[in-house]
Amino acid sequence: MATSRQLKRSESIKLSPIFSHFDSSIEGATSIRAYRKEAHFLDRTLALIDEHQNVYYLSIIAGRSVEKSQLIASLPTLHWKKAGVVLSCSGG
Repeated sequence: MATSRQLKRSESIKLSPIFSHFDSSIEGATSIRAYRKEAHFLDRTLALIDEHQNVYYLSIIAGRSVEKSQLIASLPTLHWKKAGVVLSCSGG
């Protein structure tokens, strides 16, 4: 659980520069166009999104591994419940 929390925190930390860059790009759109720096700002935006996606991907993978471990942990319980139903139906 601590790892999941750390990944969520890292995800939030990586998301903040995207919003900041987007905000400054909107505010400076006229200047960006005047100096023909659209490609530079687009490249920077895509780089920030890539950094965020790396952390987001790790978060997804961590969540999936927790789901798998919970499923594996529940299989013995399911097996014993099935055995109990079979035994009770057979009169044993």
